[in-house]
This record gives sequence, structure tokens and C-alpha cells, in this order.
Amino acid sequence: YINTNTGFQSVFQSSFSISTWVRFNDGNPTNSNMLFGNQSAAPINRVLIFLDSSGALTFGYFSNGIQARAEIDQNFSNGDTGWFHYTAVVEPTGITIYKDGLVQTLDATDDGDMSAITMGDYGTDIDCYIGARNLNGSPDLQVDGNIADFRIYDSALSASDVTKIYNRTDDKSNIHAWYLTNSDDVLDHAGTNDGTNFGSTYS
Repeated sequence: YINTNTGFQSVFQSSFSISTWVRFNDGNPTNSNMLFGNQSAAPINRVLIFLDSSGALTFGYFSNGIQARAEIDQNFSNGDTGWFHYTAVVEPTGITIYKDGLVQTLDATDDGDMSAITMGDYGTDIDCYIGARNLNGSPDLQVDGNIADFRIYDSALSASDVTKIYNRTDDKSNIHAWYLTNSDDVLDHAGTNDGTNFGSTYS
């Protein structure tokens, strides 16, 4: 996993987007696979992207102990091991998930509803990990697979923005951090949030 050496607290207090390419070694793992995340002690503040043991790909956002989740209403399976592009767009009005440039139908319960949350209350600067979750300072539930072209935007991407990223024709406006673009895994190509490598290999 990679420690980003920052928690992106100010970015996660208003509309933001996370975009990456992913390949799981097992689309239906025994334990949850964390693509990205951090989680502070109570009151919980966290941002997570993970594949759970049922094969459901989920985005989770906690602000001051209040949770919102957006789960793709289409489980992965053991045979799903190819590369795909994933984008989560988080706004006060809700969470939208894209897979391979297309908006996804969300689970009836974990539907991305943000109505109970005040994003400005998000309150932790604990480091974010790529390829694992930072659980109160310790790595947890490392991903079994590959991640590439990992981006954090300090704005809500539009559908056309996501399509451009998927097709690799984007202009990278509003990109805040950008990792895993080449063998220099920990270099932030968008800013100064360079990280630390804890055993990841180039994807």
C-alpha cells in the first residue's frame, strides 16, 4: 500500500471526486479489499473505497459519525479480474458512481444519499492509504490486485469529465492529487502530497 502522507481533510469537506483504474485478483474475496481509505476514532470520519466479501464495490463517507454509502447494484464474482475504470463523485446532494465511464445503478439501501450529512463537519487529517485502509494509524484490509492512475479532484466531475478521463483525453482541471502514473509510485504529479511506499509494486 501507499501512504499519501496527507488526509485531504479540506478537500473532503466539500464536493470532490476520486478516479482510478482497478484490477482485482479475486472479484469475490474472503475479506474486504480496500482500494483507498482512512478512518479516525470516534466520532468516525472516513472516506473508503472497497470491495466487500459479497463482491459489492462500495464508496463510504463518514462525517462526524454520520454515514453515507454508495454501492454498485451489481456484484463482482470470482471471474471478474479485468481492469476497469472507477469514479466516485461526492456532493452534498449525493454520491454518483461511474464504471468504465458510465453512471451505475446503486443499491436500494446504499444509494449514495447525503441528506443527513454536513460535509463541512468532516474532521480528520489522518493519512489516506492507497491499496489499504488507514485504521487509526494502522494499515488494514490491503487490496489484492492492482491500482493505476489514482486521482483526487477538489470538485464534482461532470459526466463528460468522467468520460474524458476514461478515454484519456482529459485536461486534468481541478486535479488535487495524482498517483500511480509510472514506476515512481509515490510521486504526486498534481501537487506536493508525495507519499511513502509500504510494499506496493508498479501496476
